[in-house]
Amino acid sequence: MVTGTRIIMGMPIIVEIVDRGATDRELDALWVFFTAVEAQFSTYREDSELSRINRGLLAMEDASPEMRAMIDRAIRTGDETNGYFDAWRTGTCDLSGVVKGWAIAEAANRLHATGFHHFCVNAGGDIQT
Repeated sequence: MVTGTRIIMGMPIIVEIVDRGATDRELDALWVFFTAVEAQFSTYREDSELSRINRGLLAMEDASPEMRAMIDRAIRTGDETNGYFDAWRTGTCDLSGVVKGWAIAEAANRLHATGFHHFCVNAGGDIQT
């Protein structure tokens, strides 16, 4: 069993892998992934892709495919909730409400893809097992 905790995306992320054969290498790969998500989607980092879009320094048509996909997801979520979810309610785009859940699920998918099936990914209280 391996377990680790890092503060990434402004919250504790705890990963526990119970499967035999799990090593710190799997944890390290997830820390790299979550750090990349933070670097791209953070509203707190001035150099993030999302912050550059919000400040008008990056046009939407020049945004990465991942950014456009996450914005589409935010729009769909807003539509599905009849506007209850609104990534633009503060006047700028904040994708935290969709990015966190996607990142947790993607981390779980990455563990499954490498043959691990008994784990828990906990990001700020939202979990995937």
